[in-house]
Amino acid sequence: YMWIYLTGNDGLPSIILYDYQPGRAGNYAKNFLEGFSGLLECDGYTGYNSVENVILVCCLAHCRRYFFEAVPAARRKKIKLLDINSPEEIPEDAADPEKAKESKRIPAEIGLCYCNKLFRIERTLKAMSPEERKNKRLELEVPVWDSFWSWLATVEPLGGSLLEKAVNYAANHKELLGNYLLDGRCEISNNRAERCAKSYATGRKNFLFHDTVNGARSSAIIYSLVEIANSKNGYEGVNMVNLSEFHSYVSDNQSNICQVTVIQNGKTIINDSWNGYKADDTVHTMSVTKSIVSLLVGIAIEQGLIGSVDDYVLDYFPDYKIKRGEKTIQKVTLKNLLTMTAPYKYKSEPWSKICVQEDWSIAALDFLGGRCGITGEFQYSTLGIHILTGIIARVSKMTTVDFANKYLFEPLMIAPRKIYVAPDAEAHKAFTVGKTPKGNIWFSDEKGVGAAGYGLCLSAEEMSKIGLLCVKKGVFNNRRIVSEK
Repeated sequence: YMWIYLTGNDGLPSIILYDYQPGRAGNYAKNFLEGFSGLLECDGYTGYNSVENVILVCCLAHCRRYFFEAVPAARRKKIKLLDINSPEEIPEDAADPEKAKESKRIPAEIGLCYCNKLFRIERTLKAMSPEERKNKRLELEVPVWDSFWSWLATVEPLGGSLLEKAVNYAANHKELLGNYLLDGRCEISNNRAERCAKSYATGRKNFLFHDTVNGARSSAIIYSLVEIANSKNGYEGVNMVNLSEFHSYVSDNQSNICQVTVIQNGKTIINDSWNGYKADDTVHTMSVTKSIVSLLVGIAIEQGLIGSVDDYVLDYFPDYKIKRGEKTIQKVTLKNLLTMTAPYKYKSEPWSKICVQEDWSIAALDFLGGRCGITGEFQYSTLGIHILTGIIARVSKMTTVDFANKYLFEPLMIAPRKIYVAPDAEAHKAFTVGKTPKGNIWFSDEKGVGAAGYGLCLSAEEMSKIGLLCVKKGVFNNRRIVSEK
């Protein structure tokens, strides 16, 4: 489980910390927060009761969601759960419980209106100092709460219904829901933490191989730095980190982290190395290579070398001899390769059959297609997508590595990569799984075509440039390198 801790709305730079733990028991929060005293905002999970010397504050967004889920599905589709930081404001009619009562709206919708009214008021208090915010809350929001509790006492939900869950959740957390009124630095909900959890969950879904304790702990450190840098006053926030202690902590506890580079607003905030690496050493980026190849395909399309992602793969291999009875490969597109929806005639990657060939692209084509047809089902592939770098080499009449050097790395001020071909299977394995620093190389087949699914070696600083390119939608140093499309 990934626990997430944030500081409140006190006007100081945000501190956002991810902490991996093997379970969800309350003692993990208790141990992490040892020595802290103050207000602890959270959901209604009882495990937080074990944290000592704190006043628990229950999040209004969690309370609101219970009422939202009690609204019939057809009506629920028309409702947006907005908060104080949403781009659009909560509509006035969605935050008027008295009007909802007059129009005979169902109790779940009335409860939702009460919560929305509080969020709507909070939006007007964002720019105030904590003391001003506290005073205004007591003036404007306490009457709303009083009316809400009076109304809630009249609601008689059916036993076992979703409305009963909503009513009971609110009633059981009455004191905790109001505790945010004690301090203007406390927010009315912990939606900021929820958004941080969402960014991690989104990444985890795409990592595919994020399945080790060391990996989770390493990502907790990286996510903490990135989220702090990405927050308001993030530069000052990261500067609050004791870099000497941070370096020592990673050195003593994280054998997986070799380099960290953090850039915000064009400034390099952190650029550090561990575990035998120097700043200009490169690491085998493994499957990050796939993303780089996607950028190269985009560049080739922009140059007119490739028609579009909807082109059929075999358009670029006119001399390829289709196997007898094969009826699927003819319909596979570049988009299928890029989105991992291409069908293959194997259950596990045929390393021993593809990597011993001189031309991996042709060898991979032999495994493309199959009897099941194109189903759109996600099928992760490392070797099969070598076809993509083979296509780039064919249409550009350059090695993939030279194409990348000229049109991607040079504009990004990244040193050119060199082709590396493993002399034997043992060297291939050592390169793939070894954690020692690498040179400026890209693992390639004997044709000099860079592997599409792995093999590219970059430093953290070089990878940060590629990250900036993507964040800026294809622009680096005011120069467009990749089409925004």
